[in-house]
Amino acid sequence: MENENSIISSKQSSIRRRSSLREIKMSKEIIGSEYQQWKRRMIHFLDLLDENLMKFIRKGPIRLTVTVAAVPRTDTCPALLAYVVEKPVDMYSPEQIECHLIDKRVLTLLIMELPNDMYARVDSLTNARDVWLEIE
Repeated sequence: MENENSIISSKQSSIRRRSSLREIKMSKEIIGSEYQQWKRRMIHFLDLLDENLMKFIRKGPIRLTVTVAAVPRTDTCPALLAYVVEKPVDMYSPEQIECHLIDKRVLTLLIMELPNDMYARVDSLTNARDVWLEIE
């Protein structure tokens, strides 16, 4: 029984190594000579799904902000200047929500097509345009 477990474990390790080597090979191919082919395939694929997807990659997301009004000085509180913050998603209009969802969709499609080592380079990015530019 112990011998069978070691054989199974050895086979699983071999499969993991081959899988890892395949991912490394894929990322080198994308970075190297095959990047332009991958890029063209992705452009065609995204355009086929929805022509707005590539528009979001080319233009980037809309950065929505709101201005927090100034607060005058009172007897118990100093004056606070007005300042600008990123608009929370729950304050988006229906059109802004639609744009936000399109960007999330294309971001998901892009990162699903990346090997793990390339994904590690872009996993902290929050929009499709930034991921696309980092891959280039």
